[in-house]
Amino acid sequence: MNTRKAQAWTAMNKLSRIWKASQISHELKLRVFRTTAEATLLHGSQCLWTLTAAQECSLDGTYTCLLHF
Repeated sequence: MNTRKAQAWTAMNKLSRIWKASQISHELKLRVFRTTAEATLLHGSQCLWTLTAAQECSLDGTYTCLLHF
């Protein structure tokens, strides 16, 4: 899970120009987020991961921080 979190942050950092561009709509930014960072973070989670409550909390926190980036 830590690897996925790091990969999602890397994807977000690589797209910093998109996040700071004022002419791009919020909806488009959200679509880009979902197709890059969210997909990277959650890849394989539905069938491969067994999470404890603490891990779920950590994953939720990472997702929230990514949204605020």
